[in-house]
Amino acid sequence: MAPLRRRPVQVAIIERRLFQRLGLTSYVQGLVRFTVVFSGDDAQELLERLESEIDTAAPGIAFFDPVDAGAPDLTTITRLNAAGFRVIVLADFDHTRHARSVLAAGARALVSPRDREEDVLNAMSAVVAGRSWVTPRLTERLAVGEPAPPKLSMQEERALVLYSSGLTIGQVAEQMNIGWETARQYLDRVKLKFRNAGTPVRTKADLIRVAIRDGFVQ
Repeated sequence: MAPLRRRPVQVAIIERRLFQRLGLTSYVQGLVRFTVVFSGDDAQELLERLESEIDTAAPGIAFFDPVDAGAPDLTTITRLNAAGFRVIVLADFDHTRHARSVLAAGARALVSPRDREEDVLNAMSAVVAGRSWVTPRLTERLAVGEPAPPKLSMQEERALVLYSSGLTIGQVAEQMNIGWETARQYLDRVKLKFRNAGTPVRTKADLIRVAIRDGFVQ
C-alpha cells in the first residue's frame, strides 16, 4: 500500500507592502509542505473568503503585519486566531512593548522582514508543531526587557508629543494655549518621571528617543 501523503499546511499572507508580500508568497509557494491559500493586504477579505474558498478544517498559518500607524492591530490577531489560524507576526518593532503586546494577543511567532529565509521556515515549522518562535533579533531584547514607560498626565503627554515632533517650547506653549514657563515645567516633569522609571533623560534628543521607543510618537 502506498503511504498516505501529508496534507500541506494552508498559509495566508496579509501584508500591505506589495513587494514584501510578493516575495514571501513566492518563497512559501516553493516549500513542499505548505500551500498559499490567500495573499493580499486586507485581513477582512481573508475572513470573508473562509466560508466559501478556504478549508477551515485544515490547520493554517497566517502571516500578518499588524504595524501601520500607531499601536499594533491586536484585534485582527484575535480574529485570525478565532478563525483557526496560527498567527506569525511579520514586523520590525522599535521597542519590546509592542512585541510583547502581539504575543499577549495570541501571535505564535515573531519574524522580522530582515530575517533570513531559514528563520521564516523555522518559525513556520515551530508554529505547525504547536510551539512559539521569536526572531533572534528580538529574543535577547525580550529576555532583558526595557524600563516600563512612566505614567504621564494628559497635559504632560501632549507636551511630550508636541516637543518630540520638532516644536520648540514656545510653539508647544502656543499649541497648548499655556505660558512658556508652564510648558517647560510639563517637560521637566516628563524628564523626571522617565528618570525615576529608570531611563536617563536630559536633552531633547533623549526625549525624542524615549518618546519613539515607548510609542508616544512614531
